[in-house]
Amino acid sequence: ANLQFTFGRAHTNQWKPWEYGKRLKVAKQVEELKNKLAKTPLSAITKWGRVTSFIAEKQSRQEFAPRIGRLIEKAHVEPLHLKNNGCAFLFTLILEFAIEISKLPQNVAEFQKVNTNSPFFRLITSLETEASLSRLAKKVVRLFDEGKGNPKALSYRFTGEESRRFLHNFMYLIKAIECTNDPQPVEFKLHVFAFTCLSLRDTVSLFCRLKIDKKQLDDLEKACQKFFISCALFLQVNPTVWTLGHVVPIDTRELFEMYGKGLALNSIEGREAKHQAISRYAQNSNVLNRWKQVFRHEFVSLVWLRERGYNLTGSSSSKETYIPKRAFQSDHCYCGLPVTGECKYCNSPISTKITKSVQDKLFSPARSGGKKKKGWM
Repeated sequence: ANLQFTFGRAHTNQWKPWEYGKRLKVAKQVEELKNKLAKTPLSAITKWGRVTSFIAEKQSRQEFAPRIGRLIEKAHVEPLHLKNNGCAFLFTLILEFAIEISKLPQNVAEFQKVNTNSPFFRLITSLETEASLSRLAKKVVRLFDEGKGNPKALSYRFTGEESRRFLHNFMYLIKAIECTNDPQPVEFKLHVFAFTCLSLRDTVSLFCRLKIDKKQLDDLEKACQKFFISCALFLQVNPTVWTLGHVVPIDTRELFEMYGKGLALNSIEGREAKHQAISRYAQNSNVLNRWKQVFRHEFVSLVWLRERGYNLTGSSSSKETYIPKRAFQSDHCYCGLPVTGECKYCNSPISTKITKSVQDKLFSPARSGGKKKKGWM
């Protein structure tokens, strides 16, 4: 969560990509340690613990030499899982905060007994009705019931479609847990959630693009900084947040300089869609001839129909952006909430203070190793 350090290949960057020579050196040292431990009567668990501790002391994760050799230096961050993990991270914080301010009685061990006026209940209702995330809502309810009112930490893997729905509708979730007379700390936290989610949405909408230009690269760098600094100042930082804040702008710019494309060039989201299609094909097949029928369906959809002039893979406009269309309409704010005048969140004094705090902590050009640029806010 250090706001003084930056990531990059310049000499002014404190965090730098691992060098290939250092990877090989650490892997060789790990191999020597394993050979040494193999001659001792220690248990397998103890040996493994010493190996992992040794790797951590070297500030590395390199147990073996890279299987693809020096090509590992061309590896870049993958946007799909980064986007999904970022959405899951923020939703988990919102969920935990909703349960905290609901102050549920200890005798409430099932979701059915939760007060319908509590922020937690309203959040689940908003998930189902406004955010179109019913599968996520069912998962939260099940965890709550299994924990008998004390649910364990949410462990849920967002899909690409669920991340898009969350980024389209996160303001409905935040609005659902607000109360009429919220104390100042609660109101401040809700504004922090709104600011951070909005920063994540702007970040995702840029790094998930295949076509990008130089101006959008600069916008991406600024959006990533806003997201990271907001988490560092007001929430918390985990590897996903750090990667979004520091690695994404660098990797996107490198891909653009090499290929003229955005970070979506490195995405596996199309592969995930293919897996979903195969799953649907499998539902309409019998067990004995399942794979034969699945591949037949896939051949018909991808080859046979296309040869005859049919294209079943036309993308809809709703899948081309992570910013909802209503954000650009006159009766809605850019955050996505319907408004009649000024937005309660985006135009509030609290939001102004949060923006000012983040602006004061922006990485300076001298620290980032880049050229001098004018302020952007």
